[in-house]
Amino acid sequence: MILRIIKIIITGIILLFLIIELGKNYIDVLPKFDSVRVILIDYVNFKNRILMRDTNDKIALLESSGSCRYCDFREANFDGVNLSNKDLTGANLLGLDLSDLDLSGTNFNYANLSNGVLLRNNLEGTILTNANLSGANLDGIGLRAKRDLTGTILTYSSLINSNLAGVDLRNKDLTGANLSGVDLSNKDFSGTILINTNLSKTNLDGVDLRNKDLTGANLSGVDLSNKDFSGTILINTILSRTNLDGVDFSNKDLTGVNLDNVDQSNVNLTGVIWNNSSEEDVVINQTNQKFETVLKNPSNSNWMDFNETRNLNIIRYDLSGDTQYVATKEGFLFEYDNNEFKLVLDLNNEDTSFVSDGEKGLIGLASRNDLIYVSYSTMDRNGQFNLEVYEYSENFTKVRNIIKIDWKVLKEGESPTHFGGNLLFDSKGGLYLSVGDADVSKEAQNLNNLWGKILRLDLSKSKLDPEIIAYGIRSPWGGFIDSQDRMFVLQCGNNDVEALYLLNDLYPDNPINFGWPIFEGSVRKQQNLLSFNDVSAPIFETKKRRGCLTAGLYLEDIDAFLFGDYYGTIRIIKQQENQQWALLYDNYREGEYMWGFALDKKTNEIFIAPKHLQLEVLVTQ
Repeated sequence: MILRIIKIIITGIILLFLIIELGKNYIDVLPKFDSVRVILIDYVNFKNRILMRDTNDKIALLESSGSCRYCDFREANFDGVNLSNKDLTGANLLGLDLSDLDLSGTNFNYANLSNGVLLRNNLEGTILTNANLSGANLDGIGLRAKRDLTGTILTYSSLINSNLAGVDLRNKDLTGANLSGVDLSNKDFSGTILINTNLSKTNLDGVDLRNKDLTGANLSGVDLSNKDFSGTILINTILSRTNLDGVDFSNKDLTGVNLDNVDQSNVNLTGVIWNNSSEEDVVINQTNQKFETVLKNPSNSNWMDFNETRNLNIIRYDLSGDTQYVATKEGFLFEYDNNEFKLVLDLNNEDTSFVSDGEKGLIGLASRNDLIYVSYSTMDRNGQFNLEVYEYSENFTKVRNIIKIDWKVLKEGESPTHFGGNLLFDSKGGLYLSVGDADVSKEAQNLNNLWGKILRLDLSKSKLDPEIIAYGIRSPWGGFIDSQDRMFVLQCGNNDVEALYLLNDLYPDNPINFGWPIFEGSVRKQQNLLSFNDVSAPIFETKKRRGCLTAGLYLEDIDAFLFGDYYGTIRIIKQQENQQWALLYDNYREGEYMWGFALDKKTNEIFIAPKHLQLEVLVTQ
């Protein structure tokens, strides 16, 4: 009996060997049956182990024979390897970076390309039928007409700005895929799954979205004017900055929908459900208020036109108390009290490790209970850069170091950047420090590292362990805490988005994630298990470049947030009764660089760093 079983097994192995080695014309037919495909993969891997083939051997086989079907290449390095017209049917290429390789004519039928990177490739004649591209990055790739994607898995793949002209997307599962910037005009989405798909900045002209499930999808910046959304599911959909002119949303469930910066004046919102509330709770983002801003020299204000800072760059103001302070990037701190303006601290003399070139310098300032806190950059004898916060007494005797954060080790020619360094107090006396990602973006998601975080320091404790209250932030230069202890965090963006975030609760049970570098604002930048629902979405974002949000303060008298960017754009947003934020004012002033805003509560005057201009906000009904 045992001998009979052994004979059957040996016979089966021989037959399988003959099928694979001799029946080349049929090997493309067999994989259509999943069970047979699994046997083929197991057999090939078993054969390679018997023959003691390592990854280099398999690459050599591929180059010599032009084929390595069902081979495991997970550890392979294809630099310098010509993959053009090679047969990689069923090959396992999980997580590989194939960027810049010539893949013309390559057969990837049933290949596993998930989580891989295919950038700037030549895909002319490439066969991707039944390939697994889930989580792969194909940004900017050309999948032009006649590209057969039958059976191809595209869930969570990145196809930003790709050319999909002529590609049939019917019945495709595009869950979580990023198609931002793609021309999808006149595409037929029959049977296509678009849940959590990023369709921001796409061209959807001629696309039928009726009866589609767009739950969690991102359509920000898309022209949706006069679209028919009959039967369309839009729960938690991002529609910020879309054109909704002529759209009928009557009686639709818009729970969790983001309509920030949308002109809703010609949108039918009758009977809409917002956050499971009734129509009577909904207020359209409209206001009768009109705004105008005027920039002028502060000659008519109670502040003197101080000559001491005329050739310096004001970096921060602290106008919260009777004694007021002005700090410059170059390391000088001035005090204004009883109409007297004087220099009280010079870090160039105070701290020999102080450095102020580039993005370095004195970068944060706050005061409370006759104590003054400054943050600035230092460099030790070994060339290590740091971000430090010190506490000074009112006569500017250094009391103690609050925190010292080592910056990244630089390569030759690099300069430290993305410090952040803003200092803010809440009403309970908590001191907050914003810290940039040190230009090491991945560390913003690492809770064991302080880069890319908003930190709280309890100054009542002798041991000042920083507490992370928010993370996933790139370069949080500007920020403001209002009378309700809400923190507005201004994000200087990278390539795509300038974002404004809001922390409603400064004492959360768990740190709040803003998403960087997985997300830049609402735009997915990397493939990751982190979903958009897992991060705190910005209350405002803009893709206008150049940008870099830097300055902001809450105007309690008009109950609105005033903010500006580095290049001179001033904006005002106001929270509506439906809790969304409406953009009420947007004005660009060429050449008026803005590093920060400050409100003198004594005079209700607003000042702008770095050149100490005065900003007047005029409101009319």
